[in-house]
Amino acid sequence: MTIVEVEGTLCEPFEVSSLDVMPGQRFSALVTMDKDPDSYWATTSVRYRSSGPYGGIIFRYKGAPETNLTLNGPFPDHPLWNETEPTEVLERNLVTKNIDSYPDHDVLSADENAIRRFVLVTTQATDQASGMLRWAVNNVTYVMPPKPFIFSAYEACNVEGAAPWPETIVPGSVVLPEAPPNPWNYTEPVHESVGSYNKESEPSMIPAVEGEIIEVILQNARALNNVSEMHPWHLHGYSFYVIGRGNGVYDKENDMSSYNLENPIRRDTVTLLPLGWTAIRFRATNVGVWTFHCTMTAHLLMGMETLLVVSPDRLESPPPGSRACIETSLAYDESNTSSGVSFLTSFTYHQVDGANISENLPPCLCFVQTTIEASTTTQANSDDPYNSDFEDTVTSGSLFKGSAILIIIASILGYSHFD
Repeated sequence: MTIVEVEGTLCEPFEVSSLDVMPGQRFSALVTMDKDPDSYWATTSVRYRSSGPYGGIIFRYKGAPETNLTLNGPFPDHPLWNETEPTEVLERNLVTKNIDSYPDHDVLSADENAIRRFVLVTTQATDQASGMLRWAVNNVTYVMPPKPFIFSAYEACNVEGAAPWPETIVPGSVVLPEAPPNPWNYTEPVHESVGSYNKESEPSMIPAVEGEIIEVILQNARALNNVSEMHPWHLHGYSFYVIGRGNGVYDKENDMSSYNLENPIRRDTVTLLPLGWTAIRFRATNVGVWTFHCTMTAHLLMGMETLLVVSPDRLESPPPGSRACIETSLAYDESNTSSGVSFLTSFTYHQVDGANISENLPPCLCFVQTTIEASTTTQANSDDPYNSDFEDTVTSGSLFKGSAILIIIASILGYSHFD
């Protein structure tokens, strides 16, 4: 199959026999049906977890003999669950086609002094107050606010005597440090001052000014169990250029020379491999509040998230009735910044369903509650909290020999390998 598009970006066609798809990522692939009429299997396996369910798809030519939905013979070989080379090969070969057609490509040739650079280190920590295991970014654990943060940012900018943005203080939030407050060798065990407590546990934000060029280096580290995990990161409201990646600890003096500033892939969900780093760059042109988070639901809920807040002083006043959903929620308590699990953070989540009102979740995000409940149910009988007991699923359809089909491949909740 030939990869032709990644998350809204046309890429240079790249032929693959298999494909790593991380949670939140989307690919379009062309497949030419040039074999004799028959039924052909494509299979999936779990990656970056030691075990999990397999899946299958049958491509059946029109006129092919009827078969049952059973794979004859052994299951096709897939990469080992912890083998990073297939992901690295894929990432190296993904480049943007006709990059000059994208209006923001000039960020790749920006003067060094015009770039605002962040190094975000993902770590685990034990919350002293609750004793619970949390994830943190630059020693800050994200806590969901009780109302959409876009309201808080707008109100802070428009209160009498407010400092101009980005110096505006947004009550009940913390500005994310541009670099880890306690750096160490991130390939080594977690630094004591990071793993033993959370320096901050509040809604965290990166305040930015419209038009600013931002570069983010996502740096992986070890969890408290001394294992480094793969983390897919997604930025709402933007596409960015993946300009660099590498193993070990990011070194600005040496690693910037390896950047691809000619035709890097432009996308919105990026892979951060174990004990590695990934660099992205974009221009902050979309005014508002945009979530930036790990797309593994458990990691997101445990605090691996922050908000990109771009020039909220330029926002128009909220339309009438926009607060009704929050103010009528059974869970709403503006005086408590840690009540419930509010995913209304910035109006950037992609589905709304107010049919079910939860005591712990405000309405409008019940689809998230459903996801969490489903995940919890499937984890009940597993030693690995990320494994699923879902039965393998099989889909079939009819095809004509000689036709070309476009397959859109996406992963929502799990690390997948498509073969």
